[in-house]
Amino acid sequence: MEFLLAKSSPNTIMLLQMLAFFLRLIFIGLCLYLASHAVLNVPSIKLYLTQAKYQIFFHLLVLGAACVIIYYVPALRVIHALALIKSPKVFVWPDIILSGLALARVSFIWHYLFRYIERRST
Repeated sequence: MEFLLAKSSPNTIMLLQMLAFFLRLIFIGLCLYLASHAVLNVPSIKLYLTQAKYQIFFHLLVLGAACVIIYYVPALRVIHALALIKSPKVFVWPDIILSGLALARVSFIWHYLFRYIERRST
């Protein structure tokens, strides 16, 4: 590993860091999707969540959970992880909101992927 890092260019190391960041974001998005899917299948609240107004509330709840995760895990903040801004104290809240939106969207994309796989398998 040390030999690989010694012969790597800074661009390669930066690309590997970005890849690790996106893999982390995708994994946390999968975890958020599985948690939200588990909540959707609780029998006592499943009847309520089939109505449109409660689905909007549920999606806002998932978005809020994504923002809370981003708040407590600074390594998942998009603007700072991609080194677009050097100081971690600049644009903290816009970064949390943008990253929360990205994480919520990644968690919803898993739903479409699993639906696609289910349709292709039958």
